[in-house]
Amino acid sequence: MYDDRYPHHGGHGGRRGYGRQAGRWPVNEASAGLHQAIHSTAAAARQVALNGDPDGTAKATTLLNEARTKLYRLLAGDVQEPPTPR
Repeated sequence: MYDDRYPHHGGHGGRRGYGRQAGRWPVNEASAGLHQAIHSTAAAARQVALNGDPDGTAKATTLLNEARTKLYRLLAGDVQEPPTPR
């Protein structure tokens, strides 16, 4: 369950008030899942950057760029369903 007492993670590091500046996540199950997915994806990307080879890092960059493009298409209402496998 989402705990609204912790709108962001990490130390302050010059970012005091970050949660207030960026706005708070809405408190519901769907947004909690999205919030967790964002943090999990960022952690995985960090691990690739720290431990991956150049080819893996390039592939991870491509995957993240594709995901960002798809999210913006979702916002624009331009989401096409993938073809059904036969």
